[in-house]
Amino acid sequence: MDRNFLFYENLINGIDFEIDGIKFKKGQKFWDLVVITSISIKQKLCYEKQLDIKLKSNRLPKDINFKVINDPDNCKIGSGGSTLNVIKTLYEVYASELFKMKILLIHAGGYSQRMPSCSVLGKIFSSIPSRSTYINDTFDLKMAIYTPFSVHMKPGIFLTSSDDFETFIFKEQIEASHLFGLNDDEFILLAHKSPLEIAKDHGVYVLNDESPNKNKKNKYSFGYYDCKTVYQKPSIILRKINSLFELAYSF
Repeated sequence: MDRNFLFYENLINGIDFEIDGIKFKKGQKFWDLVVITSISIKQKLCYEKQLDIKLKSNRLPKDINFKVINDPDNCKIGSGGSTLNVIKTLYEVYASELFKMKILLIHAGGYSQRMPSCSVLGKIFSSIPSRSTYINDTFDLKMAIYTPFSVHMKPGIFLTSSDDFETFIFKEQIEASHLFGLNDDEFILLAHKSPLEIAKDHGVYVLNDESPNKNKKNKYSFGYYDCKTVYQKPSIILRKINSLFELAYSF
């Protein structure tokens, strides 16, 4: 994580820098747009205020644009509906240029009723402990974690929620970002191996181990496979059915 933090700090400072032998240039394009969703106009205004505070205190990369898009008021549309609403809203602004953009979409709509301390600023702007001056809340952490994936990514939308934390090996992230440009797949999903006791309570991808030209071994610990089936919180008893989870990853 230290390298991700250093990467994001240098990005904010707008300088040429090098990490693990990988060089980055001042003004290099990463995300064209970062979108945060909100559940209402009131929450949108709150999120925009937080972004404005960061911008005025020089704690946002200046070469990235930021936008908050609210769900239709009084409508519970879920993250799927919210994603469609974002695409519709952005298309009305950018038209066909939208298909040339790399976008980070963070779903953050909701009042965090199970976590009252997050109900005002949302989980996305909840404070976190950090050694970095520039990583003070979940939003900063998300930016530091996911921006390296945009280095070689083709135009498209990278979607994440506001309440999960993942860790990656920085150099592998940069290498993996090449995979986001190999094919014209509609969806590319991140997943990791998990024991069945964990997988049964999460989403699970069953992968095609025979994916042509996609599962070549590399010196890193990741691969690229076709997804055959997706299960949401599958029962552990399914393991007894034809070795279903011999090649399955949870997400």
